Amino acid sequence: MCGFAGFVSASPEGPRVLQAMTQTMVHRGPDDSANWVDERSGVHLGFRRLSIRDLSVAGRQPMASASGRFIIVFNGEIYNPEDLMARIGGLETRRGHSDTEILLESCERLGVRDTVDVANGMFAFALWDRERRELWLARDRLGIKPLYLHETATSVAFASELRAFHAYPSCSAKGNAEAAMAFMARLYVPSPLSILEDVRKVSAGHLLRFKVHGFGATLMSDEHFWTPATFAVQGPSDSMTPDQAVERLDALLRDSVSRRMVADVPVGALLSGGIDSTAVTSIMTQVAQSEVRTYTISFEDKRFDEGDRALKLATHLGCNHTQVSFGTTDLLSGLLSLPAQSDEPMANPSLLPTTLISQVASDGVVVALTGDGGDELFGGYNRYVLGQTLLRWRRRLPAQARSSLARLIRSSSAKMFADQVQAAWPTRPWGRQQSTAERLQKVAGVLEAGSDALAYDALLSVGLMAPTLDVAGAPRFDYALDDYMSKMMLADQLQYLPDDLLTKVDRASMWASLEARVPLLDHRVVEFSWQLPRSLKLNHGVPKWPLREVALRYVPRELLDGPKMGFTVPIADWMKCDLREWARDTLSTESVKRTGVLCPQEVNELWARLDAGDDASAIGLWAAATLQAWSDSWKVTFG
Repeated sequence: MCGFAGFVSASPEGPRVLQAMTQTMVHRGPDDSANWVDERSGVHLGFRRLSIRDLSVAGRQPMASASGRFIIVFNGEIYNPEDLMARIGGLETRRGHSDTEILLESCERLGVRDTVDVANGMFAFALWDRERRELWLARDRLGIKPLYLHETATSVAFASELRAFHAYPSCSAKGNAEAAMAFMARLYVPSPLSILEDVRKVSAGHLLRFKVHGFGATLMSDEHFWTPATFAVQGPSDSMTPDQAVERLDALLRDSVSRRMVADVPVGALLSGGIDSTAVTSIMTQVAQSEVRTYTISFEDKRFDEGDRALKLATHLGCNHTQVSFGTTDLLSGLLSLPAQSDEPMANPSLLPTTLISQVASDGVVVALTGDGGDELFGGYNRYVLGQTLLRWRRRLPAQARSSLARLIRSSSAKMFADQVQAAWPTRPWGRQQSTAERLQKVAGVLEAGSDALAYDALLSVGLMAPTLDVAGAPRFDYALDDYMSKMMLADQLQYLPDDLLTKVDRASMWASLEARVPLLDHRVVEFSWQLPRSLKLNHGVPKWPLREVALRYVPRELLDGPKMGFTVPIADWMKCDLREWARDTLSTESVKRTGVLCPQEVNELWARLDAGDDASAIGLWAAATLQAWSDSWKVTFG
C-alpha cells in the first residue's frame, strides 16, 4: 500500500514539484520514497512506500521492467500473481518477490488491457511505455484504491490523493460548486467529480491511455474494463439451491481471505461484531498459520457500541483480541480534527470510528482485513426492504394522495407519535443509528419523489435542504433489472460503495499507515452475488442470508443475533450540545459568505429545524460544518 504522483512537464522545476507532491502523502508511505524522471519526454513519477510485499530494495518503486521499456508506480496489491506468471510463462530471472514486478512484466508481455482483466486485486497504477511514448492509468474494478487526475489541453497530472494537487502549480485552489452541492446531498463527493474544479476522479474499473508528444500528453482512450452492471443484467441462476449457494460462497470467501493474508508483515482483522467482519475473521482463523489478531473499539454510548459482541466473538474464535474504549471527549476531539486531515470533505459519521480503529490496529499490524461490502452485495440494508414496500405504495397512490400523506408524515403530530414509538420500543429491530422520526422523513421523501431514481435518492437522503435533488454523478437507474431491490443494490455498487464507503476506509486506514484489505469485494464474489436470486439474499425476511449462513458455520447463532448497529456516532445529540458552539462558529455568516458555496439563509433554516426538534437536520448541519471547516483548512473558495 502506497501513494504516488506524477505528471508530464518540461518545467525545470519538475523534480522539485514532484518531491512536494509526494511529500504530502507521507502517511501513505512512511517507509521509503523515490522519484524518477524521463528528461526526454517530461514524464515524472514519484512514490511513497508502505512496505508490505518484498521489504527489500528489490520492491522499490518507481520500478523498471527487465527490458527497461516500462516504468511503473503502483498502489495496492495483486492477489493472484501466480496466474499472471502462468500467463507470461514465468520470468527468466527475478529481482525479488514483489507483486509489483509481476504486474509490470505482465503489462509488457500480455499488454496492459489483458493484464487488468486477469489481475485479482485492488490497484491504481501509472505505467510509462518509453518505446511507444504512452502513459497508462488504471483503477481497480470496485474503486478500492483512489486515483485523481488533472488535465489541461496538452498535459496531465495524477496522484493517489487530492492533497497532492495543492503542490502542483497549474492546479488552482478553486472549489467545484457542483461537487459541493452533491456533497451536501450525499455526504461525499461522487465520481467523477472532485471538490477541486481542476481535478476529477478516475472512476472505478477504468483504464486510460495518453499519448505523450513533445512534453505534453493527449488522452487517447478511457475504457471501462469491468462493471458489476454486466453481471447484474445477466440475471440470477435459476438452478442454484440454497445449500449450493452457501457452499459456493464459503469456498469463494476462503480463497479470497487466504489470498489477502499473504504479506511479509503482520496481518490482523478489524472486528466490529457484525455478520460481515465475523464471516471474514472466522475464515481467517480457519486458514491462518498462527493466531489471528483482531481489533475493536468501544464507546460509552451503548446505542453505537458493539464492543461486547466483538469480544465474545474473538474469544470464541481464539483470537488475540485488542479492544480500546473511547469516551465522548476523545470522540469529539477526533471528530473536530477530521476536516483538516481529510483529503476531501466527507461527512459520513462513521469516518471517525473507522479512523480510530485503524489507529489502534496500526500499533500491532500493518495489514488488516475488513468486512466492507457485505451489505451492498447481499442485501443487508434496511432500505432495500423498505424501498420495495414504499415503491408499491407510491405506484398505487395518486400523486395528490401521496403528497397529502407525505405532508401528514412530516407534521409535528406524526413526529410526536414517532417519538412515543421510539421510547416504547428502544430495542427496535431496524437498528438504532437513526430515530424513528428520521426514518419517517425518508418515507415522506419517497412518496414525494417523481421517479424511481429520485425515490432511491430519498432513501439515501440525510435530512438536508434538498434530499431528492438530482445531483451530479448520480448512477444510472435504467438497467433492465427485474426488481427495485436489485436496482438499488446496483446503484450502491456503482457509486455509494466506491465513493463513500471504500473512500472512507482508504482515507482512515492510510492516515494511520495501515493497509486495509476487503475480501468480500473480490470481484469473483461480486460476480457470484449477482447469480443469487433476491429470494436467497433476503431469505424469509433474513437479510444477507447466504453470508449469515457462512458465518454460522464457524460461530454459534446467539453470537450473531441482535439488531443492526452500524459503525457511527450520535451526531444529532452532539450537534444539539457538545458540537453546537463549534458548528455555530464554523458556520458564521461571515465564513459562509467568504467561502461562497453555502447559503447563510439555508444554514439558518437548518438550525431552526434542529431547535424545533427535527433531529434529521443535524446531519445536514454537520455536513455544512464539515464542508466549511475543510474549505477553511485548505483555503479553498467556490466563488
